[in-house]
Amino acid sequence: MSAIDIANNFFAAVRANDVARLEVLYHDDLSVWQSCVPGTMDKAKTLEQLRLLSALGGIDHEIEEQFGDGDRCYQRCHVRIAVPDGIAIEFHSGMSIAVRDGRIYRIHEFVDSSVAAAIGALLAD
Repeated sequence: MSAIDIANNFFAAVRANDVARLEVLYHDDLSVWQSCVPGTMDKAKTLEQLRLLSALGGIDHEIEEQFGDGDRCYQRCHVRIAVPDGIAIEFHSGMSIAVRDGRIYRIHEFVDSSVAAAIGALLAD
């Protein structure tokens, strides 16, 4: 399976709020870096974050551009996070996904820092 195929499986699992499927897609040594927060997240922290965001109403990545190169692929996405009051948080994201042993090993996501503030406020409620 190509890096793009694995990434597309990832986006489908996120859209379906399928955390169990994500657990299988993620390498045990997963490291996720997001431009709007300090440090990186491991597999457990990433799954917990996705559980919390999925509980709000779900996440959808509309892929606007995608290309692969070996064990890496790159996406430019329009992301929508549904929230309980019916108004979605929407933003653009640039994402690099690296694959090792057929599983997602690294994710680097570039988003505006205002996105982190909006999501943080939602999760605090």
